[in-house]
Amino acid sequence: MQHISKLVLFASKLTLFAALICLWSSYSQAQTVAKAEIPFDFICQGQVMPHGTYTISVVRQRFLQLSSSDERFHAVSMIESNDQAASPVTVLVFHRYGERYFLSEFQSEALELEMKLHKSKAEQQAQRNDAKSDSNDTALLPRGLQYLNSGH
Repeated sequence: MQHISKLVLFASKLTLFAALICLWSSYSQAQTVAKAEIPFDFICQGQVMPHGTYTISVVRQRFLQLSSSDERFHAVSMIESNDQAASPVTVLVFHRYGERYFLSEFQSEALELEMKLHKSKAEQQAQRNDAKSDSNDTALLPRGLQYLNSGH
């Protein structure tokens, strides 16, 4: 009986250890790469994000995560890497339809990647509506963008 109790205790400790390793691995996959002062409200994956300072993180080179400096607003978007040459600067790219801005790309000199966000339904609808008026535009935000060379 005592042998079985020791085996159960060992298995429990091993399971806990494995869970901690997995948790640490997930945490270490998120890389904070920039902070941006965004001077206008914008939409990321259908969610309205107010103007302000945002931390930009990349998770496993597959997701872009934005967090407002006050931690009240968060957005996560799946990204696809662009095959084009990496941007020589770190920049956010927004599509503008009328008075609404949609986050479209994140180009990172640090990661040597150009990452496109999938268009949300809201952006697709805005694009269709504004196609008739031809008032769509692209806004680049290199100013107010601070590259962070370390941190998670």
